[in-house]
This record gives sequence, structure tokens and C-alpha cells, in this order.
Amino acid sequence: MTNVPMSGGRRRTAGPEAAKLLSDTLMRMGRPSDATLPQVERSAMSASADAGALVRGLRQRAGVTQRQLAIRAGTTTTAVSRLERGHISPTVQTLSRLLLCLGHRLELGAVPMTPAIDPSQLAAVAPLDPDARLDHALASQASLRGLIGAARRGAR
Repeated sequence: MTNVPMSGGRRRTAGPEAAKLLSDTLMRMGRPSDATLPQVERSAMSASADAGALVRGLRQRAGVTQRQLAIRAGTTTTAVSRLERGHISPTVQTLSRLLLCLGHRLELGAVPMTPAIDPSQLAAVAPLDPDARLDHALASQASLRGLIGAARRGAR
């Protein structure tokens, strides 16, 4: 059970599913909460794996060994290996240096996130007080569980 913050400083006890639902909703609305930290950590882990895959792919295409890349970049073979396997997350400076050693330039950009929720759904619950919003979310969750169960039974 998790204590979910409500209006006026009150808290309400909710199961892990409700806490996850609230966390996901806050994240979609661009409002991270403490409950979203594991998601953020997973995202960072994914980014380090992506950086590692990028370095490995470019290194292999260039026909360069990890040792050769480490010497060129002024680092260790172990560091290159750990980065390529996604075990460490490189700084932008380190990633840029490795890519330059492989004949590429790092370009960073930002892409706006598209909301994963229908704006009409947000408009429908916006006038509700926080307690009613949580009740609505829990009822939606129960409805979805029923649909998933019916789909599973139908798939057998």
C-alpha cells in the first residue's frame, strides 16, 4: 500500500497499481513525482545502452578494436567495454571524444514529447477534486482489468 498525496495536505492509502497509475499520469502531464524515479532511472539506463550501441556500431564499422579506440581517446579498454555494454553512462564530453576518434561528430537535439493520453480524457477529469480523480482512476483500472481478463479467456 502507498500513501498518495491528496488536496489540503491529506493522504489516501492506495494499492501499488493506483500509485503506478498516478505516477504514469503525472509523467504524461510532464509532472514527475518521486514515484517516477525508477522510470527515470530505466530511461537513463536505456540512454547509456543506446550510447554504447552507437559507439560499438561505429567502432566495428571503422574496423577499430576497443583497445585502439581507448588509446586514441586517452581512456582504458575496460572503460570502452563497459560503455559499449551499457554498464556506464558516458558524459557528453566522453561520448563526443569517442565519436570524434571514430570520425563522427556528436549532435544533440530535443524533440517535444507527444502526450500518451487523450486530451479529452484530461478535460473530463479536470473539474473533479483529487479524491474523485483517484476514484475515477481506480474504476478505470478495474474496468481495464476486466477487459484484459476477458481477452485472455477468449484467447485460450
